[in-house]
Amino acid sequence: MSQAPSLAPSLEFDLLDRLAKSLRVSGMKPGDMAVAIDVHRNTIGNYLHGKTPMDRRTLIAWAFACAPEVTVEWLETGAAPAGSPDGGGDGPSGSTHE
Repeated sequence: MSQAPSLAPSLEFDLLDRLAKSLRVSGMKPGDMAVAIDVHRNTIGNYLHGKTPMDRRTLIAWAFACAPEVTVEWLETGAAPAGSPDGGGDGPSGSTHE
């Protein structure tokens, strides 16, 4: 008997997923982020859709704009910093679920 292929999508979240989630958890809209990090609103859309690569300086500014819910480490790696109040889960809220 052959084994059926797995239909479950990968649960790995990439930078684009984390950028979108960081806006949600911080309550910011793309226009708010554009003002906060001093870029055009279209640039935010390009970051969120992977059309424009984000340099580390911008990533840091993004995290600071979403603080305290979002850290640079979480945006970069998807891992919460060790010893964080959320218990070191895989997201700003400590949940591994979207």
